[in-house]
Amino acid sequence: MAMFSPSYETQQAILDTIHRLFIYTDSRNWNALKDCFQEAFVLDYSSMNGVAPMTTTPEQVIDNWSNFLPGFEATHHQISNPIIRLEGWRASAFCNGTAAHFLPNPSGQNVWTVYGTYDFELQQNNAQWRVSKMAFRFKFQDGNLQLADLARLAMGNKVAQV
Repeated sequence: MAMFSPSYETQQAILDTIHRLFIYTDSRNWNALKDCFQEAFVLDYSSMNGVAPMTTTPEQVIDNWSNFLPGFEATHHQISNPIIRLEGWRASAFCNGTAAHFLPNPSGQNVWTVYGTYDFELQQNNAQWRVSKMAFRFKFQDGNLQLADLARLAMGNKVAQV
């Protein structure tokens, strides 16, 4: 089956899943976040953290993120320039991504920002699109590069993966 551009309605439904994923992450709405993912999906942050892509579950990712991200006072994920392709009940989506992390600290350098792109694969189940693969492609970062360590310490973690 060939890939093609989806209808406007389908494109919006796919983007809605991706938008909700980041909104729920930033608002720490872990229960709602579960519904954005397939029961098993591939997570790939290897370009950022060197950890090989892995098949995981929503519960495992939420456990990881909920033990790291609340160490920041706030996070803000922003995506732009999406390109979506459809193949039957499967879709791929590409977009630029920026993640700002805010944590007041004695240095006065309170923000760490990461820039890159995302490659998503989604599957439609019961009229709902869910992420079956999420890959972040790191470009660069700016700001206080020690903020992640401070957030881990705030959460009582010595090591956490983003």
